[in-house]
Amino acid sequence: SRVVRTGTRQRPASVAGADGLNWAALAACESGGRPGAVDPSGTYGGLYQFDTRTWHSLGGGGRPQDAPAAEQTYRAKKLYVQRGASPWPHCGRRLTG
Repeated sequence: SRVVRTGTRQRPASVAGADGLNWAALAACESGGRPGAVDPSGTYGGLYQFDTRTWHSLGGGGRPQDAPAAEQTYRAKKLYVQRGASPWPHCGRRLTG
């Protein structure tokens, strides 16, 4: 009834097409750079303010705000490759500027 991932191999930190962007600036804008941040409505969480459905679609487990910062950035990069900066309509421009 659940998937358990085990092993010693690290997830890749690099995602082709998303490296070289200013992820720290996006995180600062979205969450004040706080990995455990949650918006007032409780809908969005983590550095990049993922909703749970999007987080799970990217392979994340649990809640985004409970994941390590490196995993949040990895999944944000995957999202960027799929959809560009559109998931972050206000802050997305900070990725390149």
